[in-house]
Amino acid sequence: MLAAGTRVIKGQTSPWLRATCCKRNKQSCAAQTSSRLDIAAAQSAPLDALTYVELWHAAIRAGRIEQAGELFHRQASLWGTPSQHVYTRIISQLLKVRPKRGVPQRRLAYQLWRELHSCHGTRLDVASVRAGVSACAHAGKMHEAEQLIGWARSRGMRGMLNAYNRLLAVYAGRGDMAAVKRVYKQLKEQRYLPDLGSSGAVQVTWNILVWGYAHAGDLATAKAVLGEAEDHGFKPDAWTWSSLLHACAKVGDPLPASATAPLVSAHAYAALVDGYMRAGNVPAAERAAQRLSLEAGLPPNAVVFNTLIRGYCKLGMWGQARAMQ
Repeated sequence: MLAAGTRVIKGQTSPWLRATCCKRNKQSCAAQTSSRLDIAAAQSAPLDALTYVELWHAAIRAGRIEQAGELFHRQASLWGTPSQHVYTRIISQLLKVRPKRGVPQRRLAYQLWRELHSCHGTRLDVASVRAGVSACAHAGKMHEAEQLIGWARSRGMRGMLNAYNRLLAVYAGRGDMAAVKRVYKQLKEQRYLPDLGSSGAVQVTWNILVWGYAHAGDLATAKAVLGEAEDHGFKPDAWTWSSLLHACAKVGDPLPASATAPLVSAHAYAALVDGYMRAGNVPAAERAAQRLSLEAGLPPNAVVFNTLIRGYCKLGMWGQARAMQ
């Protein structure tokens, strides 16, 4: 008898195992299912393709990556080559794993991408290309990722902005601004920019560009990119300001004109405070903290004041730090 609250997936075999995979509590699902994986293998249960999908999905959540790969390949050997949708699903799930456990997951994701490419070749759809770019980027195979985007572009595929964003994020994180400029140029050539469209993906693109240039120390280009984005209707959010204002304050560079208006969130003010503190400009940091309530009308915020206190401590200003408690 199944426990209350379980939902059985339609199928002819192993209903008890698939029901376990569909419990509402996902953590309980992962733990219980992973504990039964060995039981299923020992009993040589006649599992159908849908059951295998639920099993490797649960194994990934449980952190049993090696078994997830074995189950996926067992599914392929019994039920034939998986569809592109199934491949992209497992690759996506693997790449969502937390970074501290992400190395084996990313290796498996890249391995599965190579299998997907080998099996489906020139029939790859947009979702498969995006999954392939993400898998390559996470594995550090940037040349392969760019080649894949070029292949998709040559076939007139659209909907590739998220793939470009993955490239931008990796290159910006490495400080490879020459590569960022190259991808930025491609985005304009493909008319993904400056049109904001209806997707938040373009917002992510502008934020990555501002963040990348700001943290590379190229504040002039970061401000120019922000100005171009604002001219086309882009509204800076907390991430935009956190990147740009922190970098400006840290090096003592003048803030953008739009930064004189009330900022969008307490986190943006905290970024400004932190930047000034790192530059040793305590009066400016204190004024930035006061702007939170004077300009934005926001109540005292723990993020801003904790940032201010940490700055006092690092500068050896114990009295001021103590007074803020």
